[in-house]
Amino acid sequence: MSEKAFDLNNVATLQGNQSGSLPSIDYQAALASYTPDEQKEITELAEKIDVSEDQKVMAYGSQPLVSSFEQVGNLLKKEQGSEADQRVMKEVRELSNLVNEKFEDFNMIIKEPGFFEKLFLSLSSEKKKQKNKKLHEAAVTSYKLLMQLNSSYDSWLDMLRDAMFQITSLSASERMNTETLEKYIVAGYMASSRMEQLLLEKKEQYDKSGGLVKYEQEYEDLKDGYELFSRVLERLEDSRFTNKLAIGELKLTERNNRKIQESIYTQKKHGMLLLAQQLGIAVLDAKNREVLEASQSVMRLTEELMKKVANNIALTAQESKQLIQIGFYSFSAAKESLNVILKAFEEEKKGNEEFKAKHRAELIESAKMIEQLEAHINDIKQSNPKAAASTSQTTTDTPTVSGSLQF
Repeated sequence: MSEKAFDLNNVATLQGNQSGSLPSIDYQAALASYTPDEQKEITELAEKIDVSEDQKVMAYGSQPLVSSFEQVGNLLKKEQGSEADQRVMKEVRELSNLVNEKFEDFNMIIKEPGFFEKLFLSLSSEKKKQKNKKLHEAAVTSYKLLMQLNSSYDSWLDMLRDAMFQITSLSASERMNTETLEKYIVAGYMASSRMEQLLLEKKEQYDKSGGLVKYEQEYEDLKDGYELFSRVLERLEDSRFTNKLAIGELKLTERNNRKIQESIYTQKKHGMLLLAQQLGIAVLDAKNREVLEASQSVMRLTEELMKKVANNIALTAQESKQLIQIGFYSFSAAKESLNVILKAFEEEKKGNEEFKAKHRAELIESAKMIEQLEAHINDIKQSNPKAAASTSQTTTDTPTVSGSLQF
């Protein structure tokens, strides 16, 4: 049968059973298709089934499922700590947050690795092989998740079994106590009937005595006791009602416990297998994607390198062409250099003119100051002729030095 035909048959089967369960196996026809030895084996197994043993009934058919579970577990154990395994665990964490953020036990199991675990997981494959033992002990892996969840199922079942023992023990105790209580109540009603008759007799005796006090006291005491006993019986009836209520609640609690155990067994037998299968397939697919993405990365690197090399070659061609066209210098560089020289000349010329103007102004100012100084000297000469004559004589008597001119 081709894959396409198989898919079409599956679709037809599912469509035909959307409103009900999948079709049951025709066990008579199936049994006839086996060999005599297989028929004998199947028949003997069918005769051994005893539905009164709950634990065996719930565990029925586990062997092939456990075998399949262990096979997938071995696969995941070999892959724990790999890139594919960590990738699947990341997806499981994301799905867990979407499904149930309050499932703290589960979330603790699949918590994200710490910094050093991540660093360790990022090492090369050769280094991973060298430190594989430490990784298996520290890293959160699909296999560890599977085993811890499987262990959780076992602990949950132990808890339910302990609770079931307590439920059945308490229920049996409540039944025994209620049976005893009912005996007390029956005896109490029998006693009440006798007391009612005795009250009538005491009342009649009191009436016939003409109202003697001693008979009156006996009647009143008996009447008070009867009324108290009646109230006690009423309370016993109330307790019998609450006991029956407790027995009913315990019975329902027992059924709930059985249903939950059945659900846990179902999850452990079928759900864990499904989880193991999906984790195993996810790890295998992640390995495929690991190689695929590595190949894509190399391809993208090659493409980017190809574009980079092409751009560099084009740039080199453009610059080499410009280099040939320019020659041994560029006009822009020469123009810039000439502008610098021209600016220097202009700055120099401007500086000379400013210096001349400044020097001229200083000479004029000096001449004015000399004129003022000479006016003061003339005033001194006029006020002290002797000093002026002495100064003139001294100046005249000063010997002159002859010789060549010096600079």
